[in-house]
Amino acid sequence: MQWRIFGVGVALTGLAASGLTWDHLQASAVEQHSIASDHVTTKAALYPRSPSEVLRVAADMTSRDDPQACELFEDAAALEFAAALRAPSCPVAVRKLAGQITDFTTYASYAPHSVVVLDRGPDAVVDGCSLRWGNAIAPQPDAGPGFGRLTVSRITPSGGGGWIIDHYQPCPPPPSTTAATAPPVTRTPSTTGLRRQPPMYAPAYGQLLGRAIANGDGGVCELFVADAARQFAVAHATPSCEEAILALSQQVSHPAWYSTQPGGITTTTDSAGHIVVHACTLNWNSLGPDNVPAGPPMGHLTTAAEGGGFVIVGYQPCP
Repeated sequence: MQWRIFGVGVALTGLAASGLTWDHLQASAVEQHSIASDHVTTKAALYPRSPSEVLRVAADMTSRDDPQACELFEDAAALEFAAALRAPSCPVAVRKLAGQITDFTTYASYAPHSVVVLDRGPDAVVDGCSLRWGNAIAPQPDAGPGFGRLTVSRITPSGGGGWIIDHYQPCPPPPSTTAATAPPVTRTPSTTGLRRQPPMYAPAYGQLLGRAIANGDGGVCELFVADAARQFAVAHATPSCEEAILALSQQVSHPAWYSTQPGGITTTTDSAGHIVVHACTLNWNSLGPDNVPAGPPMGHLTTAAEGGGFVIVGYQPCP
């Protein structure tokens, strides 16, 4: 296993040299010399130091068709990754995904706001299925496909050290493929005329809905079934879901913050098995001073699975 740890350390050092830098990488070269002293501690020290960094490192190594990307996966997760890519092994899966990347020089430089991270304490979920490059002012074409949804955990449960991938889920198929098999669901009309792909992870609505509200984008109402759209409109005293989005956008004080995944989101499961996303006690403490709101609470969103993602089937306002 020591060769495996060394490979990750060398790869991370290479990332630092290429411009993908993180605070902990400055010490990685020194840490490599202590591998033999304590296997677990050294392994934890050399792996990515945050959930979001795991995705960034995996994307960079994959873009270079580097089979050492597999060292970021626990064995079971590596098998899931290979199965998702219809490959006989993780290294072959890396090669297949690398072959879908159209710009390997920028693939790992995706916009941070396009990644949803749900920190659950001992582990976290990193949704890398909606990667975008550039920004609203200077958008760039997609550099490749979404990487997938990663469940990551600390190598040392007591805290500190690095994170490793222990579960992998592929991204859902594009809307044109999903639409043929999805069960019929009545949604509100899209203001853009496009059928939007629902998120594959219910808590992602914290960022998806926040971004729509910040931009006054009523097209997000297509992800509400008709009854939920009416409930949303009534709760905000507007004639329609789209107008409710516009009304809420007037209450956003920090659009850039509000467009990111906020802290404070929790989920429960109701008696019908629906995932209820509670987005009433939100915070953006990682972006600015503690307890400074970026905008209004979003409410309680009841979601149901549809075609590889989750649509909103019920809505209740915050008390």
